[in-house]
Amino acid sequence: MSNYQSASNAKVVLGAWAGSPSTIKGLNALSLPLGASRKILTVEEFGRDIDTKVTTSAEYDDLSFSGNLVLGDSTGQDALRQLFVSNTPITDIRFYLSAVDFCALDLAHDPGGYYQISKFSPGQAQKSGVFPLAVSMSVGGMSALFTKHVSAIANADVKVATSSTISDVNSGFLAAGFAVGDVVIIDASTSNTLLSGII
Repeated sequence: MSNYQSASNAKVVLGAWAGSPSTIKGLNALSLPLGASRKILTVEEFGRDIDTKVTTSAEYDDLSFSGNLVLGDSTGQDALRQLFVSNTPITDIRFYLSAVDFCALDLAHDPGGYYQISKFSPGQAQKSGVFPLAVSMSVGGMSALFTKHVSAIANADVKVATSSTISDVNSGFLAAGFAVGDVVIIDASTSNTLLSGII
């Protein structure tokens, strides 16, 4: 049976790493920051009737989310608008597929990665409707999908070998289904909060 992912619990959360997560209110549509596309170069040659096409460099696809304008969502929609106005790169944002699984920047492999709001647009409302909201973001770095989770691993079980490498001392990550090379984010740790690394 196919493992389809229901989108009923999808959400966008600001400030998860900072310890003050805030779900953006009013959303009902979301594209994930996992897509990319390559440019196509058409090569023409004398004597050939059919041209050849080759792929060249790639770029990340923009991501978008939309829904309904919610007034007074100070830590959500209002915060997004301020980030748009100030043209601020965003690293502390997560795009949830479910209650626990999410996409976020892969700062272990791409420490300079960021998202940036390119469009913040309250749209047109009709008499019997509500004002919509559409947000687009450019993707300026590698994203990862985080679908394995471990709770309450003791600090003694995790060894930070380098600034981006984490050792699984007592096999807690291994028991949870992680593999060597997986990217992890550590949340709510007294000594390693805000750490993103590779097992």
